[in-house]
Amino acid sequence: MVRYVKYDFTKQNTGRTALMSSIWAGHTSCTRALLSRGANVGIVCRQQKATALHVASMIGRSQDVTLLLQYGSDRHVMDASGRTAEKVAAACR
Repeated sequence: MVRYVKYDFTKQNTGRTALMSSIWAGHTSCTRALLSRGANVGIVCRQQKATALHVASMIGRSQDVTLLLQYGSDRHVMDASGRTAEKVAAACR
């Protein structure tokens, strides 16, 4: 595990945050490190209006979903299609 890295928690040009990218890549240990260092779980991606919780739900990353909820992710936020993360998960099964 990396000990002393300064993370940039701001949105990338893609609209994704480092947290969202970590989840997409399947790096739970990196996701945990970002969260423990203050990554904002409430940032919404510009295009899909999705949060990191939506991303984790869509690709079936249950460990990341649990982590995000433990760090205060709002399960009631809706994406651009009007779906909560739970509805996204159900649609992707």
